[in-house]
Amino acid sequence: YVAHPFAALWKAVNDCKPFSTYLLTMLKQMPSSPQQPWHMVMYSDEVAPGNPLSTMNNRKFHAVYWSFLELGVNALSREVAWFCIAAEYSTNVSAVSAGLSQVFGALVKLFFDKDGYNLGVTGILLDFGDESIRMFAKLGGVLQDGGAHKSVWHSRSDAASRYCLLCKNLFTAESKLCDEDGNHLLCCNVVKLNELVPATSRDIRAVARHIESKAGTLSREQFSDLQQALGMTHHPHGLLLDRTLDDIVDPVEVYMHDWMHALCVDGVCNLVIYLLFESFIDQGHANIYQVFSTYVANWRWPMRLKQKHSTLPEIFTEQRKDNHRRANHIKCQASEMLSLIPVMAI
Repeated sequence: YVAHPFAALWKAVNDCKPFSTYLLTMLKQMPSSPQQPWHMVMYSDEVAPGNPLSTMNNRKFHAVYWSFLELGVNALSREVAWFCIAAEYSTNVSAVSAGLSQVFGALVKLFFDKDGYNLGVTGILLDFGDESIRMFAKLGGVLQDGGAHKSVWHSRSDAASRYCLLCKNLFTAESKLCDEDGNHLLCCNVVKLNELVPATSRDIRAVARHIESKAGTLSREQFSDLQQALGMTHHPHGLLLDRTLDDIVDPVEVYMHDWMHALCVDGVCNLVIYLLFESFIDQGHANIYQVFSTYVANWRWPMRLKQKHSTLPEIFTEQRKDNHRRANHIKCQASEMLSLIPVMAI
């Protein structure tokens, strides 16, 4: 079951005066047309009510939302600016061929039906009372964390030898593929952007369809090695194999990382803080973890956060310190990291 986007948008404009007023204001500031459409952004994530560590959590579901980039960052920072198009149990999604990838492709087609309503071609006529405006849009972004990226694009990400969907020449050092490259076209351990060769959307689809062409022609081991080397898993009916989406979905243009996961979920911040503490230890300040734990314990949080953040000092106890150093990064939840960063800066 879905909430059809044309019906949802029309209903919101007609029934919600604040939203209608705001949308009309933004449309007048940035008019949309077939030549200059607005940018629709989609977001998906898996939600796990109940015990997230349960062996079989049958309550988990995939939620998919959509909105428009032109509404602005202040609006998009609020849940009310996003429309929910679908919420389906994970067990049902996984029963579909290619799972979330095919489901996501079907949802995209609701916005851009070549035989019916199409935001890019026919647009949608919205009635604002005193005036009517025809609104046009194209798919401008697909915002997801790493798990959803794997589900929709079937990129193997950091589990593959070629671990970046958007780079043609980047491989892991552990794969040894760069050592076998006699022409020195491949690279690993790159820290400079200019050393990377960006992939085009045609390149990404070519990889998916090359793997598709080899399905059933190679042994199971050979086919597994091919997917591992190219960084993509083959599933019939995947989004990248749907030819009807070729001129609607531009993978390179719409591929967006969820910044919070990139920075705060075993991400950049967790690593940088760990390296900072390691530099203190190297300079003879072996008690840096305890010093910061004590500082955080004496921090006065806003009342709305006081109870929630009462356990933050425990992240830097002596016992947790050993876990961090074994993992080579600070292990904590994203919300905890977001709260700790400004305190650490001070």
